[in-house]
Amino acid sequence: MRNYPISFSLALALVTLAAAAPAAAQQWKVYDEERVALEYRNVADTASLFAVSCGSKSSDIVIPLEPGIKPPARPPELRVTDPSGVRAIKMQWDVCGGEMTCTDRPNGDVSTYFVKAKGKQLALRFADQATSLAIEAPGISLAAKADKRVFARFAALCRKQ
Repeated sequence: MRNYPISFSLALALVTLAAAAPAAAQQWKVYDEERVALEYRNVADTASLFAVSCGSKSSDIVIPLEPGIKPPARPPELRVTDPSGVRAIKMQWDVCGGEMTCTDRPNGDVSTYFVKAKGKQLALRFADQATSLAIEAPGISLAAKADKRVFARFAALCRKQ
């Protein structure tokens, strides 16, 4: 058996630990402020990749986009899987310029994809029934599984709005 220097043994141990440690993951979080929000956050937990919000009179789904995205040729579709199958939700988009002022991107860029609804039903249906979501559109490629514990907390807070 060879005698390896102690630094090699230490390096091998660190590599083994790193391989065994769980990787950081994107995650669902609930925010209870003026409106209740359910957000799917990036790995660093510095930005929302997808959000569902619920207020007393309305609810919405918003997908923020990075600068540089132009309006799509056709409406993006959010695919939400629930026990009854896959529902396609056509998204609208906000374009910078005109009525909407953007400080972080030029006029003509899309800032978000969204869908809005009167009442809480959009948010509650998502929280109560969704098992996963997916969207492939200019500026976003996302697939996420529901976290039923977090979704239930969001639904309970939404009902109180």
